[in-house]
Amino acid sequence: MSDNVEAPKRLNPKKNTLRELYLLSGNQCAYGGCAEPILTAEGTLHGDVAHIRGALPQSARFDPTMTNERRRAADNLLLLCKLHHADIDNRDLAEKYPVEFVEAMKATHEAKFQKAITALIGDSTLETTPTYPSTLGAFGYGPEDEEFADLHPMVCAFADRLAAIPPSTRQILALAIIHGEVRGYSGPDKDVVIDPARLREVADIPPEDVNEFIHLLEGYGVITSDSTDGYGRTLLTLAGSTPTGYGWDLYVELKDIAAGHRSVIERAVNDLDFTVFDIPSS
Repeated sequence: MSDNVEAPKRLNPKKNTLRELYLLSGNQCAYGGCAEPILTAEGTLHGDVAHIRGALPQSARFDPTMTNERRRAADNLLLLCKLHHADIDNRDLAEKYPVEFVEAMKATHEAKFQKAITALIGDSTLETTPTYPSTLGAFGYGPEDEEFADLHPMVCAFADRLAAIPPSTRQILALAIIHGEVRGYSGPDKDVVIDPARLREVADIPPEDVNEFIHLLEGYGVITSDSTDGYGRTLLTLAGSTPTGYGWDLYVELKDIAAGHRSVIERAVNDLDFTVFDIPSS
């Protein structure tokens, strides 16, 4: 990763992000068992936008590897009543409210409303326009390099392909990349695979919902289930990142660039911010 890390700065959420958070909140605090409304019938705001990973170094669960844009992205935010917001941001309670706990809280709460919202208005209202890379510095290339002319259109085409996938479905794809394993072959080719049982485990939504998302991802051509492990069990293979037979896999490259930081993968897949390919890897 680059050593030129931007200074942490609290950015207000974008309007589309706030809209998405409110729609998926069901107008309720996301804390388990709390029925406090975010907005009362009288129009009084009872809720706050809370961060999973804090906005500033002194904030709860601050992650120094995240960019300011990633910190204000929808997948790092949730709506809570003021009482529970104060609780989860109390640094004296840090052990009680780690990142994993708050992420699970958000996922569990929003899953209750995701299907209804999707059925009512569709995920297309929550789409994000891709941000394309400009240098491909992560691969050591710039616009002046001959290789750039071949690789840059493929990265942009991949971004466009993911943009056609609804946000909630892309989140499952991001998890598959994060928790998947890189598999090599006898030649230089590599790909990313994941056991579907593992994906169901890490998704933190009902298994039948994960199966539905897998089916959707297969329909978009970004996941296939035509591979097996050494025991004959089905594996999901991430596919379609570059033309068939090209021998270059962007899922593998993305995992390599991320170097274990899931926020980089989420930034590319969930936010469609492909400037992650501009940052020279360490």
